[in-house]
Amino acid sequence: MDKTFFIVNPVGGKGKVSELWPGVKEKLHRAGLAFEFAETLKPMHAAKLAEEAVASGFRQMVAVGGDGTLNELVNGLMRQTVCTPDEVGVSILPFGTGNDWVRTQHIPTKTDAWIEKFLSAKEARTQDVGIAAYSDETGTRHQRYFVNVAGMAYDAFVVREIETEGKKSANSLLYLLMLFRLLRDYTPHLHRLELTLPGEAEKRRIEKEIHTLNVGICRYSGGGMQLVPHADPDDGLLALTLMEKLSKCEIILRLRDLYTGKLIQHRKAIAEQVSSLKVESGAHRPLLLEVDGEFVASCTDVFFSVSDSKLKLLI
Repeated sequence: MDKTFFIVNPVGGKGKVSELWPGVKEKLHRAGLAFEFAETLKPMHAAKLAEEAVASGFRQMVAVGGDGTLNELVNGLMRQTVCTPDEVGVSILPFGTGNDWVRTQHIPTKTDAWIEKFLSAKEARTQDVGIAAYSDETGTRHQRYFVNVAGMAYDAFVVREIETEGKKSANSLLYLLMLFRLLRDYTPHLHRLELTLPGEAEKRRIEKEIHTLNVGICRYSGGGMQLVPHADPDDGLLALTLMEKLSKCEIILRLRDLYTGKLIQHRKAIAEQVSSLKVESGAHRPLLLEVDGEFVASCTDVFFSVSDSKLKLLI
């Protein structure tokens, strides 16, 4: 097995990674795994470490932390130009509070089970990588990759407020509580969407007051919610779910549907699988964007698509 580079987020899992990593290292050594590691020091540092690891010759990388750490690693991998992204195998040793991506990919959350599966894996799988290209409020263009679920409108508003309150490592219960607590602070506004549907020459246009919008490669987010239950991680498409303006009562009554995937059956829901999606604000308000549970930016427009490069999964 090739030498593996571990990118360790010491504050992951509410600081649990910093406490447990020395013991994990010892288990990895005892298992005979050849590896090096580096710890992240600031936001997006994992992306830089991933770029440097590829330049140093590593072709296997593991994020130690949560979905956000994995997202940063993948962004570094996709940005580097030393090799094609699918030449590098990727996994996560999960210590996050949500661990939504690992639910889809069936990755063990216990260290011993993870090491056993990692060492015995014989054939790599692949999954798609989403792209969110956006203009910030100064008009500067940016691009952020995602491997799980991106969100806009109320979804991104909740993520932003959680981070603003210093609760970046929000578990599923805290996320749910914040989702309800913040209802009074958010007013849905007009969004203009342009959908490219597979097999259809004409683009579909939607102009509605939207409460929340999600674009998924995988199906779980928010600590086990299924807002895009129709997502297939390897079909080359994006799963889109948008909810028109809802009353607070409607949201509370449909709580269970957030977890069962039945939300897309609501009369105010639109669920599609798209090749690409363009979103613009129909009001004098910025759009809010989050990817993989990390708030990204306030922006004027967002274009979602699927990368031509696949992500190679080690387990």
